[in-house]
Amino acid sequence: MQRLLQGLASQTFNKVERPALHILIVDNEGNPETERICAAFREAAAAMTLTYIVEPRRGISQARNTLLDNVPPGCDYLAMIDDDEYPASGWLDSLLATQQSTGAEVVRGPVTAVYNEAAPAWVVRGGYFGWPHDQTDYSDGQMMTSASTGNTLVKMEPVRRWNSRFDSDLALSGGEDTVFFDKLQAGGCRIAYSAAAMVEEFIPPERTTLKALLRLSYRNGNNRLGKHLRLSAFQGRPVRVASFIVVQAVKALRDIGVGCLGVAGFWLPRKAGPDRFHDGLVQIAKGAGQFAGLLGMRYDYYR
Repeated sequence: MQRLLQGLASQTFNKVERPALHILIVDNEGNPETERICAAFREAAAAMTLTYIVEPRRGISQARNTLLDNVPPGCDYLAMIDDDEYPASGWLDSLLATQQSTGAEVVRGPVTAVYNEAAPAWVVRGGYFGWPHDQTDYSDGQMMTSASTGNTLVKMEPVRRWNSRFDSDLALSGGEDTVFFDKLQAGGCRIAYSAAAMVEEFIPPERTTLKALLRLSYRNGNNRLGKHLRLSAFQGRPVRVASFIVVQAVKALRDIGVGCLGVAGFWLPRKAGPDRFHDGLVQIAKGAGQFAGLLGMRYDYYR
């Protein structure tokens, strides 16, 4: 949290006029240390307004909705960033510049994973964290089909007009941000990519264990059905939902099959054995999660 606040205090503006900044911190744990850090920052950075809020209800959707509830009435844009991330000095400048040049209501930037020295080499090579995996895949200003909350700017006018909210049914399973931005896009909002709006995400050792990766992959597979049923493209379209379920079942079988081949063939040449073995296990977990989701078994990853 302290690194994040330092990064926000160090923002520079060369592409757009410096805006008035108001920092909102929503604490879903009520951590006294977080509150202390915020209080110290508020005293040291008198030029920046900081509001610290505790959201006692468990669930990521509750925290994000509390954030929306506390955005000042005169605020034009909301930039969302996670507490384990660190923004480049021109992060906000680039998000706003891309918004001005494209007119997009939503702008998202890349997230680069930064690992602890204890992180296993197979995790670093696997590209399990960060987005996109290859930042050359997208060009600056390119229109996107989805967004998440890790590094995103959103125009508040349509959010207020439609009273947009994060789905509370996904509070513990995840995917609520995908649904939120999908509904904005279905209402006519555009999503643009800002290549220079870079943030770093620090991945602690406890997230790079095999157990943690299996849980994450299982969650990603498990919440696909629940998340997609809430996307605008599936609302009121039973044939499309049925087709999606069939496709997901096939993909789950494929992931499990390919994962098993990877685990069984870890000794084969061309790719490092440990990488193939671990990648196979992670892919099996994803397929198993998909099957569980299709059978109605929900995995509350954030409980």
